Amino acid sequence: MTNAVVSSITFQTGLLERLFQRLDQDQSQFVGAEELAGVLTGGDAAQRARQIVVSHDQDRDGRLTLAELGAAKLGPETMSSLLSVQEFKAAPRAERDADNRTAVDELFARADLDGDGKLSLEEFDAERTVQFAQALDRGETSPQHMFGALREAVEDGFLSKDEIMVGRRLIDVADPVDLNNPDLDPELADRLKRVELAMSRFSEPGGEPKTPTDTAAVLGNAVRSADFTEALMMRMLRQLELGTGEQQYGPGGLSLTP
Repeated sequence: MTNAVVSSITFQTGLLERLFQRLDQDQSQFVGAEELAGVLTGGDAAQRARQIVVSHDQDRDGRLTLAELGAAKLGPETMSSLLSVQEFKAAPRAERDADNRTAVDELFARADLDGDGKLSLEEFDAERTVQFAQALDRGETSPQHMFGALREAVEDGFLSKDEIMVGRRLIDVADPVDLNNPDLDPELADRLKRVELAMSRFSEPGGEPKTPTDTAAVLGNAVRSADFTEALMMRMLRQLELGTGEQQYGPGGLSLTP
């Protein structure tokens, strides 16, 4: 196979090109299992690296070219267990809460790279970059607002599952929280207001949502200008290990599939 330069037709392809350049440390224009194993963390790195190569090595020469890696997709594992938007709206509160917990658990399974039970800002930004690229390539924009907003509301450098749940609760499509409710827990109300304030950057001064084109530009710039950190590299390698597939997120999550 000719190792042709891949044109960044999609946002995901652009990220994969940057991943290839990061991995190809000897500038041989090829990435082999040995190079991959050298950066993978956790057990069985050599076997996992070989599996990544086998999964994307189109000409079966035992190594990856830029074209081969650029042709991969960063589509996460399918979350078929989550409710559709219509099901979520009709479900009772207990079922919606359970669906939210499932979505957050699966988010952490993807994004908590060091397994410490919380997302660092680096892990959060890596997940957000991958999610934005996926959404833009699908022609979606608005489903990303909650996830982008939470990055602005974090204060201690880490996001817990509980804090992610707070953001999902704020934009519950079936039962939006009333921030003016006097019976609302003061601490929860304060956290929700901070998230809502962060989300306001996606709205025009008059309160109307930005047009899809405007929002797409915001997300596109975020992907293109993202620092290619070690966390982003590891997040993408984890995705390549998981394989390809179309992701379906629940209401108020990182992406919506009606």
